[in-house]
Amino acid sequence: MTLHVERAGHGPVPLVLIHGWAMHGGMFAPLVEALASRCTMYVVDLPGHGHSRDCGLSLEPRACAEAIASEVPPAVWLGWSLGGLMALTAALDKPQHVLGLAMLCATPKFVRSDDWPQGNDASLVQQLAAESPFPIVAQLRDSQAYVLLASLGKGIFDYQSEQVRGHQEDWKPLLRWIKRQAA
Repeated sequence: MTLHVERAGHGPVPLVLIHGWAMHGGMFAPLVEALASRCTMYVVDLPGHGHSRDCGLSLEPRACAEAIASEVPPAVWLGWSLGGLMALTAALDKPQHVLGLAMLCATPKFVRSDDWPQGNDASLVQQLAAESPFPIVAQLRDSQAYVLLASLGKGIFDYQSEQVRGHQEDWKPLLRWIKRQAA
């Protein structure tokens, strides 16, 4: 099985949408609907998530960025949380594929270090990964991306796509920016 990438919309601006950990591409449904006439969107389900649940690809950022880039044309990449890390990795490793970059609720590095004091304590992240009941976390343990667990906080496992629909106001600044790019 390969990485699932769904094409939606028919507008002139190519846009890759990458969800965060414990989510799936369906979280972007309100955005896809709003941009259908302005953008051609490539909605990704990351490995271990949604339709890519059993694809066998590692959740390691470089592997994901490479896999996504091989499935989509050059585009603006938008990543939410862990998806932001994937998009940033693609921008660094495959700049010819990333025409623009938007990172929502994302950070370039999740673990605290001397050069990144904004990160989380690595021991907390390791404990969360070790205690997680979700198989996908096993892939995250050996990757820098595993630290996402600490930044998401309590309640991530209860996240449902219905909650996204209740926060459409949060999308308005992003929609305005994308509409300006498409104009």
